[in-house]
Amino acid sequence: MAIKGVFVSDAGEIGGRRNDIESGLVRTRTVGTAPMLAMTAGIRKEFINDTITHWMEEHQRIWRLRIVAMPAGPLAQVIEVEDASWITDSMVFLVEATGEHLHVLGVNGNTCTVRRGLGGTAVAPITPAAAPNEVWVQRIGTAFEEASERPVATLSLNGERKNHTQIFRNTWAASGTALAVTYNSGDPGARSMREAMFNHAQDIERSLMWGRYDFGVRNGNPIRFMDGFVSQIRSNIAIAPTVAGVPGAVSRKSMIRFIQLIFSQNIIGQPNERITFAGSNVLFVLNELVNLNAEYSISVRETEYGIKVRRFITPFGELMVMDHEMMNISPLWRNQMYVFHPGGLRVKWLRETFHDDDDRNGSRTGLDADLGVLTSELTCQLRAEHVHGAYLNMQNAIPDA
Repeated sequence: MAIKGVFVSDAGEIGGRRNDIESGLVRTRTVGTAPMLAMTAGIRKEFINDTITHWMEEHQRIWRLRIVAMPAGPLAQVIEVEDASWITDSMVFLVEATGEHLHVLGVNGNTCTVRRGLGGTAVAPITPAAAPNEVWVQRIGTAFEEASERPVATLSLNGERKNHTQIFRNTWAASGTALAVTYNSGDPGARSMREAMFNHAQDIERSLMWGRYDFGVRNGNPIRFMDGFVSQIRSNIAIAPTVAGVPGAVSRKSMIRFIQLIFSQNIIGQPNERITFAGSNVLFVLNELVNLNAEYSISVRETEYGIKVRRFITPFGELMVMDHEMMNISPLWRNQMYVFHPGGLRVKWLRETFHDDDDRNGSRTGLDADLGVLTSELTCQLRAEHVHGAYLNMQNAIPDA
């Protein structure tokens, strides 16, 4: 192990001795309104006793499905749907595009035999098509005859999800010479340890946000990578498109539609609220939307001008947007917005952060140095995945179409 003057595995300091510079160390950092360690500190913490964590997700209750084919023609009594596993005889459906009611007489695989034009509704041709012209049916209820047999029971199978723990380690060290020299930044060993602790926390924070699930073998031992919260979002993902040559175009309507989707479902027993992390360019886009869709007036002796909007209010819910310091570091992440339900986030610790005691001036390794290491092992869960969401590639505001 090499020790170079003041050495920190994550934050080296060269040229900080008292006679090397005239003033104290000047430091800068990226700004943001969200706490730097918002994901680490603000989320419910639980403990596990294995390197893999499992949890069950209840599938969303299905009330609506798509017709994919009409095997015997658009006016026939046989329809094929995406998934008929939950459909039973005597269910009643409404064809959304035409208002026609259907009564299910039999189910075979994904094919249903139906009575058309129930209740005098008009029998109109059903022509399945690709997006955005799909034909959808909506479950209305059930209708059984007198003295009917018991209907077939159906089960809603839960989906299993899992995530691995990931091991984080950060080292600090200071040479014997460095410990003897006076530094502008104070005791080099103490500062080295503080930097390692901060970098350790940032590594965990970044992985909680953007980690990707993987596992393998390195140096003959297992190595595991956890899925972060963002990579666990699968349902509510909007990507701002290019419109009339404008990349990453976001309109007021598209923003409201996204919020409507996010707030359409909630975790039972939890407030229907969200926490929103974004890059700085997302704030620019939202404030430009305000500028495009509102009027701004200046009165006599007005000395201030500008728009500062962080709360986006709709009839469906509100987003309080916080720009995250880590997202502002990257030109890509500055255009992203992640929306989380706080009741669905969990951080699972196998080994809480611990510090392997410092070396006490070489007493353990024989090195002319003082050193130590921080270790953590943890993973995370994004529960009720369909109540979270992401709006990506938000680059420019455009007027409503």
